[in-house]
Amino acid sequence: GRRATPLSEAWVFARSAGASTLIGASPNPFNSTAQITYELAESSVTSLEVFDILGRRVRTLARQEKQQAGTHKLAWDGRDDAGRRLATGTYLIQLRLSGKNSMRATKRLLLLK
Repeated sequence: GRRATPLSEAWVFARSAGASTLIGASPNPFNSTAQITYELAESSVTSLEVFDILGRRVRTLARQEKQQAGTHKLAWDGRDDAGRRLATGTYLIQLRLSGKNSMRATKRLLLLK
């Protein structure tokens, strides 16, 4: 039969292949602060945004920032750009890289009050 690849092996492969990736958020679900983790294979112009389930941008955590290769973590406190606490629900975290290594990755995150 076919054996499932453990996450740790998949992670090693992704890193060795030189891929940038949005790892995800922890904890998920969360109720106060979530740590969003992503890996950049090389220096990149990076944007990290939060959207509601209808696709409306509610928070920008990084906007077109030049970031070095490596692992990055940003915290999201469940608030919008105006500082208002958002409602319980599913939100989408989107990582976008611009330039020659452009890519877009999205993960779901559940906010509980």
